[in-house]
Amino acid sequence: MQYDLQAYSHGYPPRICDWSAQTLPQQPSTATQVTPLLPEAAEPVTKEVSFKESWQTISLQDSGLLLGPVDGVVLSKIDLPEGCTRELLHMQWRPVDPIDVYVIRPDGIEKPPIGLFLLNYTFDTVVFRSSYWCNQAKQNHLAIIGFGSAFSVQRFHAPRTMKQWFVSELQESLATSTHDVQMILNYAQARKDLDASTSECMDKVQEGRLASSPLLPIRESRHFSL
Repeated sequence: MQYDLQAYSHGYPPRICDWSAQTLPQQPSTATQVTPLLPEAAEPVTKEVSFKESWQTISLQDSGLLLGPVDGVVLSKIDLPEGCTRELLHMQWRPVDPIDVYVIRPDGIEKPPIGLFLLNYTFDTVVFRSSYWCNQAKQNHLAIIGFGSAFSVQRFHAPRTMKQWFVSELQESLATSTHDVQMILNYAQARKDLDASTSECMDKVQEGRLASSPLLPIRESRHFSL
C-alpha cells in the first residue's frame, strides 16, 4: 500500500492507494518450453546360468565340468632357501568353491614328475607353507601339488551351514574331490615345467618318506580306484 501525497498537499487527509488491485501488463514470453525426451526404462535383462555337477559319477567326462585344463591365478611365487620354488594358485571350476593349490618344485630338475597330496577335511592348506614339503620334494625328486578335499577348512564357507560336513554330504564330498583330482591333473598336464605322465597320489607319510599309490598315466580316458 502507498499514500497519495498529492491529495495531502491540498489539505485533504492522505488517501491510501491499493496498487495490488491493478493488473500490470504481462510481457510476452519468449522462452520455448522443451519437453525432454527420455528413453523408456528398459526391462532388466537377467541371464540365468545353470550349473549342475553330477555326483553320480567319478568320471570327469560325465560330471558337467569343463573337460579342458583350467588356468590358475598365481597369488604368490617364492624361491625357498631350502632349494624349492613354491607357488600358491587360486583355481575354480564350480560356483562358490575356490580352491587354493600349492605347487612345490625342487630346484635342479627340469621337468619333475608330480605327486598329488590331497588333504582330508580336517586340515587347512596352510600346512604346505612348512619347509617339510620342500624337503620331501627334494628327497623324492618330484613336484608336490597340494590341495584340500571338499569341505576342508579352506573350502568351507557360506552358503554352507555348520550342520554340513564331509560325512553328512558324503556323496558330494567323494564325487567332487575325485573330480578335483582330475581337474588338477589336467592343469598339471598343460604345464611345460612338470611331467604329468608319471603321477603319484600321496596319501600319508611313513618313516620320513611320502607313501604313495601310483595313478595311471594321464590319457584321454582315465580310471581311478576309490
